Amino acid sequence: MIAEDVQKINDIYRDLSYVIHSQTEYLDRIEENMTSVDKNVEKGTNELARANSYHKSLKSKEYKLFGIVFTIASVLGLGLGFGLKK
Repeated sequence: MIAEDVQKINDIYRDLSYVIHSQTEYLDRIEENMTSVDKNVEKGTNELARANSYHKSLKSKEYKLFGIVFTIASVLGLGLGFGLKK
């Protein structure tokens, strides 16, 4: 009877050891995934910052181009206006 109880306790400890070992593998994978997610979020944040910088630069260039086109159109319009009066 004592031998059976000792064997049951031994089986319980063996099962517990197996469960702990399996859970450790899952926790290790979760930790690896969290590290990967952290790196990917950091890369994504950097990409968004670069995209924002490009966007601002593009907007600035668009405004400059609009100003140049408007100036040229105004000069041409005034030139044609004065040319027609003569």
